[in-house]
Amino acid sequence: MVLRRKIRWLALFSLIGCLAAAGPAYVLLQHGVFPFLLFVAGALALAWPASGLVAERMARLIDHDERLTGIMRNVGEAIVLVADDGTVEEHNPAAEALFGRPDLDGAPFAALFAEAERGRVAALLAAGMRGGASVQEPALGIERAGARIEASLAISSLDVHGRRSTIAVLADVTQRLKHERELLRLATRDRLTGLPNRAMIESLLEAAVAEARRDGTRFGVLCLDLSRFKLITDTLGHQAGERLLIEVAARIQATVSGVDVVGRIGADDFAVLLDRLPEPEHAAALARTVLAAFDDPVDLDGAGHYVRPSIGIALFPDHADDAAELMRAADTALYAAKRQGGKRWAFFRREMADQARRHLALDRDLRAALAAGEFRLFYQPKVSLADHALKGFEALLRWERPGHGVVSPGEFIPVAEETGFIVQLGDWVLEEACRQQRAWLDHGLAPVPVAVNISPRQLRQRTAVDVLATISRHGLPPGLIEVEITEGAVVQDFDHALSVLAGLKAVGIRVAVDDFGTGYSSLSYLKRLPLSTLKIDRSFVAGVPGGREDCGIVSTIIAMAGMLDLDVVAEGVERPEQAAFLRHHNCLTVQGWLTGRPAPAKEAGDLLAVRLKQTA
Repeated sequence: MVLRRKIRWLALFSLIGCLAAAGPAYVLLQHGVFPFLLFVAGALALAWPASGLVAERMARLIDHDERLTGIMRNVGEAIVLVADDGTVEEHNPAAEALFGRPDLDGAPFAALFAEAERGRVAALLAAGMRGGASVQEPALGIERAGARIEASLAISSLDVHGRRSTIAVLADVTQRLKHERELLRLATRDRLTGLPNRAMIESLLEAAVAEARRDGTRFGVLCLDLSRFKLITDTLGHQAGERLLIEVAARIQATVSGVDVVGRIGADDFAVLLDRLPEPEHAAALARTVLAAFDDPVDLDGAGHYVRPSIGIALFPDHADDAAELMRAADTALYAAKRQGGKRWAFFRREMADQARRHLALDRDLRAALAAGEFRLFYQPKVSLADHALKGFEALLRWERPGHGVVSPGEFIPVAEETGFIVQLGDWVLEEACRQQRAWLDHGLAPVPVAVNISPRQLRQRTAVDVLATISRHGLPPGLIEVEITEGAVVQDFDHALSVLAGLKAVGIRVAVDDFGTGYSSLSYLKRLPLSTLKIDRSFVAGVPGGREDCGIVSTIIAMAGMLDLDVVAEGVERPEQAAFLRHHNCLTVQGWLTGRPAPAKEAGDLLAVRLKQTA
């Protein structure tokens, strides 16, 4: 009843207003449809006050109209009703906000867009007016307040009681497109250097292969790796490593032409796609230029650091038939260049792939062998030339491979070094040497120190605490274990090596430099390192006493050890005249086939038992 009363009052007021304005026709022409409907409704309500049907229908009509108006005013998308002549007939507030202007009514719809987009908008509008399915455009430019925004557009035709209307719905997609473009950039670009990443390089490589096949041309791929990157990040931190990578990227880009593409495809791995190579020598020339770019050090934290890149080169169609095979060929050539010592380049050769496959298979077999317990330690005696007493052992790794017999370390250690498995293998060697020492002690023997070789990679990745933890786990006196390192291992990361070795010597673990004389042999590091022993490399011992130069080197090393108060051990002593020369120059501890070949643990234990009887 209250609703009906309101409608009657509304109708009455409308009727009065309309009569004052000279009748229904005037109301319709001057005030629009809605006042006219109120006029009619009011007249009907006054004429038939008893009838509530019309009042209820009018109430629903008013409520529906108010709800539609509220939706139109509050919806986030811009809605524009376009007349047949292409001008704006009606719009909601969101449309004014989108286009940045309030005077949309009567404006040509296409003219609301950026000039370059107007032809496309006009075509979409024409297609929408013809009816059928909705036409859409994901992004169109709009100039607003001197800035460009992007809006999606959907146009559809609506037919109500024979009257066709064209409705355009728009949404601001500027931020969404910005995010999508950023995601695309992140998906194809390296975050740090801004270079194409591996995914993009592989995509470009596929396109280059297709083009080269079509045109019958040659192109190349260079893969580059930094030899000392991990050492720098471990020593100076990841931020220094990132600065190094940025500088490396800049130097590589400065050496290539504008048509070549440089990408970062791994942590410290880069690739260069060389477009249309007339001759293979052009790739080699570029590789030399890239290597020369690293003759100068990279400044990090106020100090110059040298990086030694290696480069592998593969050509299409010379070395591969597809993109994936070409990248593998370049990687294979890269590892061949690295094995030459760093700051080298190498072309791919077919035999490299065979070697790489053998190394991969050998690495797999090595890991399986460790799990299966196929490794053994042999013990080579160190003997005094003064009284032939047993002074110690060096633990030497052997692989008892089923079906192959005993495999020499020279066959598998280089592969283990290359793949990084040497760290896990070195940990096992130390663990087994300590276990065996403990077993000898438990059997009442009097063990002598056992020397364990620590690889360069193992030295970089382990600390004194790691070594001491293994020795302590077996309850051994620290003096029963000696650590042997190479000169190269020390030089690769001197500060870390100094920290590790000082920690070991502080608790009584002896430290020996193995193969002395074959590396840097710098007195400055010899003086600083906490060493106990110098071991003269077998290559020098082999030349005495007949070789004048070898005799000079060996005697100099012995004299140097004496001045530094270090013990000295000669390796590879096989002939009595070698032993006589060493005894004459006061090198009294030797190892080699003359005094004892490497033996398994049981035979080494027998030597300890004999020594115990002799001592008793």
